[in-house]
Amino acid sequence: MAIRDTMDIRMKAKGAMTEEIRLVGFRGIQPHETEQVLFGQLKERGGEIPHMLGTETYLVTLRDGLVAARRVSAFGELPPGMIPFTLHPAEHLVFRFEERQIPAFWRHFNEEAHREAYNLDFDQPRFEVFTDALQPRGMTEIYVPVRKREVRVVARGEMLLAGIRIPAAYRDGAAFLDWARSEGAARLERITGRIGADGWIRLFTPAGAEGAEEEGWLCAQVDREGDAPEAETVHAIPAQSYAVTEHIGPAAAADFAYALLRNWVAAHEYERIGRIQQLEMYETIDFEAGLVRACVYEPITV
Repeated sequence: MAIRDTMDIRMKAKGAMTEEIRLVGFRGIQPHETEQVLFGQLKERGGEIPHMLGTETYLVTLRDGLVAARRVSAFGELPPGMIPFTLHPAEHLVFRFEERQIPAFWRHFNEEAHREAYNLDFDQPRFEVFTDALQPRGMTEIYVPVRKREVRVVARGEMLLAGIRIPAAYRDGAAFLDWARSEGAARLERITGRIGADGWIRLFTPAGAEGAEEEGWLCAQVDREGDAPEAETVHAIPAQSYAVTEHIGPAAAADFAYALLRNWVAAHEYERIGRIQQLEMYETIDFEAGLVRACVYEPITV
């Protein structure tokens, strides 16, 4: 089901892998220990923090309170009343929007359907960074961790995919969705003999040995090659094993799914097959919000 909420359109979301971040500051767990109170304490006593890296303020939202803190290179002797806190490395979605929309942002993600549409993990800490480049200009960025992706190995039989070439300028993220919405979807609809009329498959053919570049294709599965005269080409995909994970959220963040698959393949001693095509099989697409739900397939030897 497509999400139709103006907050999806007013904010921009991108993926980010954060490193370990060490913080020292004040934690509030009582209702009166608000953001303003903690910021006031940090402004008054922030100079006492040893090993501080800059003066940017981090506001961390936990299930049971807030932490307002400064980043440090190491935990030294803590000033009285302050606590250490570590943000562990994780994949996040970074939401950028006008600061006045913060109440609407949290109302939006109070609904589980909206969290699921972005695959967000609200059981983990979320945080904002207060910098001269954002809040004084009326903007903010909120980092929210995504749920851990699971990887599985599947075997798929032979497939025939009738394809329309995706122009090089439209192969990534939001640009791909813009092209698919304005042109690609209509062209795909004209392909007859499709199996599963609602299913989209995005195919990436690897770079050739003679200097041919990688190409992207928007495809539909067909029974026979002659079933798709409207297609630019028909790709014969051999029976193959794949490492598979699901990507849920902004199309622009799908690169993190591929990075996860490649790391997983290496860690589990499989071999990635560069000469075989990568696949993305789409279950849902929300063009207005730029959100997708798709399985990403990385070909491997078993």
